[in-house]
Amino acid sequence: MTKAEGVPPTLHRNENIGLERVPAARTGMVMPVVRALEVLSAFTAHDSWLGNKEIADRTGLPPSTVSRFLRTLVTLGYVGYWSERHLYCLTASVLSLGYAATAHSDVQRLVRAELVKFACANNVTVLLAMRDRLDLVALESCTGTGSFRRSGLNVGTRIGIASSQMGYTLLASLPVLERSYLLENIARRMPEDWAGPEPHLSEATRQLRTMGFCYSLSKLERDLGVVSVPLCLAGRGLFVLACIGSLVNMNKARVSRELGPQLAALANQFKQTLEDSSADD
Repeated sequence: MTKAEGVPPTLHRNENIGLERVPAARTGMVMPVVRALEVLSAFTAHDSWLGNKEIADRTGLPPSTVSRFLRTLVTLGYVGYWSERHLYCLTASVLSLGYAATAHSDVQRLVRAELVKFACANNVTVLLAMRDRLDLVALESCTGTGSFRRSGLNVGTRIGIASSQMGYTLLASLPVLERSYLLENIARRMPEDWAGPEPHLSEATRQLRTMGFCYSLSKLERDLGVVSVPLCLAGRGLFVLACIGSLVNMNKARVSRELGPQLAALANQFKQTLEDSSADD
C-alpha cells in the first residue's frame, strides 16, 4: 500500500468510510449492495493495493464477509487480484463509474476556470468538495503556478469531516437536526475517548457568522493554512470551497483582508452562475 507523502492525515484519513448505521428494515436497503459498496469505498486515491485485513479494518466487516464480496467483485471486474501477494486493487471499471458521475456535471464545468484563476493568482491549491457519508470528497482540485506544491490534494481525496477545517465548515453550515444526525454517526465510528468536534465547531460557526468564511492556520493541518466557505446550491446540495497554502503566504492579516473575502465572493459568484444556469435549462 502506498501513501501520499507530506499530506496531513486529516486530508486522507479513511476511518469514517462506513455508511451511516440505519436499520435496513427502516430504509428498504439491500444489505449485500451496501456491504459491496463499503468494500469498494475502502480503497482511496492513495492506495495501490490493499489486503483483506486492511479492508476489514476500514469497513468494520468480518474478514470472511470481506473475502466473499471481494471474490464477487473480482469476478465482475471491479477489483483486481494479485494472487502472489494476496492483495486487491480497483480496476478501470470503477473508474468508468466515477467518470459517468462527473463527466456531465455542470458544477465542475462552470467553476473550473475560476478555480484555476484563483489558485494561480494566490499561489494556493483550491478544492471543491462534497460530503460522501462521513467524509468530504474532492471533486475539483486546482493548484497555482507558484512555489506552493503539496502532493495528495487531488480529485478523489477524502477529508475527514470530524478532523478538518473543511469538515467543520460543512458542519457549521448544516441545519441543526442534520448536523446532530451526522455527528451521532461520526461518534459511533470514533474511539471511546473521542472528545467530539468542540471547540473547532463553535469557532467555525462564529467565523461564518462574523466573517462569512472559516480559517485555520496550522491548528489542524500542520504547516498549512486553510480557508473554507460553504456553497449551498439548490437541487445539488452543500459543497465546501477551500484554498490551502503554505503558512509562509497565509498569515492572519492576509486571510482576513484578502483570501477569506475573495473566496467568499467566489462562492457567491458560483452560486449565482449555477442558479442562473439552472433557470435557463
